[in-house]
This record gives sequence, C-alpha cells and structure tokens, in this order.
Amino acid sequence: MSTEKKNMSIRLPETVRQWIGEQADQNGRSISGEIAYRMKRMMELEGAAKKSHA
Repeated sequence: MSTEKKNMSIRLPETVRQWIGEQADQNGRSISGEIAYRMKRMMELEGAAKKSHA
C-alpha cells in the first residue's frame, strides 16, 4: 500500500464535522489526521471481520 498522500474534499454534515473536530482535539490530531486514522482502523476491522467469516 502506498504511503503517498493525495488531497481529497468531502462534504460532511455540520454535526459530523464538529464531532470529528472534537475527537481530533481529544486525540491530539488534526481533523484530516483523525479521519485518516479512523478510516484506516475501519479497514483493519473490516478486514479482520471478513477473514473470520471466511
């Protein structure tokens, strides 16, 4: 998997943006870093779930 980072714009409801901003602050990450962390974590969890059902 490439570690190269690409820019991406997403639209979020204001409540989601506020929540992810609060989570980022609590975890010492930028909003972008928090989103990337959570997406990567979901990829890991879904991969583990698919393997356990195989």
